[in-house]
Amino acid sequence: MTDYPPEVWERQADPLGIVEAQGALVPLILDTVMPQVARSFTPDAVRAIPRIYLVGCGDSLYAGMAARLIFERLTHIPTEAVPALEFSRYLVDYVPAGSLVITISVSGGVSRSLEAAEWAKRRGCWVVGLTGRADSRLTQVAPTSIVHYAELGGDEQRLSTRGLANYQASLITLHLVAARIAVGLGLLREAEAEGLRQELRALAGVMDETVAATMQPTRAYAEEARDAQAFFLLGAGPNYATALFGAAKLLEGPNLNGVPQELEEWAHEQYFLTRQGTQVLIVAPPGKSADRALEIVRSARAVGARAVLLTAPSEGDLVAEADVLFPVAAGIDEMLTPLVYALPLELLAMHLQAIRGRLPVVDAAEEQKRQQVVRQSIRQSALRREE
Repeated sequence: MTDYPPEVWERQADPLGIVEAQGALVPLILDTVMPQVARSFTPDAVRAIPRIYLVGCGDSLYAGMAARLIFERLTHIPTEAVPALEFSRYLVDYVPAGSLVITISVSGGVSRSLEAAEWAKRRGCWVVGLTGRADSRLTQVAPTSIVHYAELGGDEQRLSTRGLANYQASLITLHLVAARIAVGLGLLREAEAEGLRQELRALAGVMDETVAATMQPTRAYAEEARDAQAFFLLGAGPNYATALFGAAKLLEGPNLNGVPQELEEWAHEQYFLTRQGTQVLIVAPPGKSADRALEIVRSARAVGARAVLLTAPSEGDLVAEADVLFPVAAGIDEMLTPLVYALPLELLAMHLQAIRGRLPVVDAAEEQKRQQVVRQSIRQSALRREE
C-alpha cells in the first residue's frame, strides 16, 4: 500500500495545487514501480520479444505515444503506440506471436483496453497490464500487471488529480520498462539504467521549477485568450503526445476546443484555418525539431496568429520570435521532456476554467446524464466476439 506525502493531500484541494503536487509524486512513483518492473522484466522474459505494442485510450494512449521512442532507442525493438480499438479490432489479427503488449488503463476497467489485452493473449502475446488499481479487471485479464498507485488508506479513495498524475505515472513506468528490457538484452549496463532512473528522479525539482516559472505567464495568457474558441497545439517526436494531452485538458476542463496536430502537419492542414487572432501553441523543447518549430512560429505569426511557445529560455532565436513564452528549464533529455512540458498546458487549462467557467454551461441533471452516458460507453461496451 502506498501512502502519499502530506503536502500532496493538502494541495489537491486547490485545483492548481494538483499541478504543483506532481513533482512531489515522482520519487513515490519510482519507488512504487521499480521493484515490480524488475520482477517482471527479467532477462529470460525479454530475450525473444519481436515487437512491442503500447495500447490504450485517451491519456493512456498519449503516454504510450510519448514513450514509444525511448523503447526504440533503448531496446532496438520495433515499437508502436496504438489506440485500443485499432489494436483489438484490426492490428491484433496480425501481430507476431510473443510480442509484448503493454495495455495501459489507469482505472483498469476500460472495455477497449480489456478487449485488447484479452485478444492479445489469444494471439500468443505477452500481455502486461499497466494500471492504477490493484483490484481492477485489467489485473485479472493480464498475466502480468504493474500497479503504479496502491489503494489509499485501505479504501477506494484515490488522489484527485483529474488524470494529471496518472499520465505522469504511466509515462514514468514505461521509461523504466524500456530500460529494464534493454538491460535484459545486454544493450544497457545496469549503471546506465540507474543513471536514467536518477534523471527521472531529478525531474521532480525541474517540474517544481517549471510550475513556478509558468504559473504567472499561463495565467496572463489565459486572461488574454479568455474569449478564444479554439487552440491549435503542435508538437513533434515525443511531444506530439504532449500536444494531444494538452488539447485533452482544454476539452475536459474549460470545455474549449483543443486541436492537436503534429508540428509539420500544421503547415499542411491547420494553416488554412490560421488567421488573425488564431491561437497556436507550439511545444518546442531543445531537440531535433527545434529548427522546424522556429519556421512554424514565423509562419503562424506571418498570417496573424498568436504564437505561444513552450521552450527553454536559452533557445534565443525561438524565444525572440514568439508572442508568448511559457519557459521550461533547459538540459532535459528530449525523450523525457513530455513529463515536464505537459505542466504549463495543465496550468493553462485550469486558469481558463477558473476564468471562464466550464463551458458549455449545462444544468446539473444534464451534466450528470452526460457523464453517465460516457462512463457506460467506455466501461460497459460489448467486447469483440470470436469471428
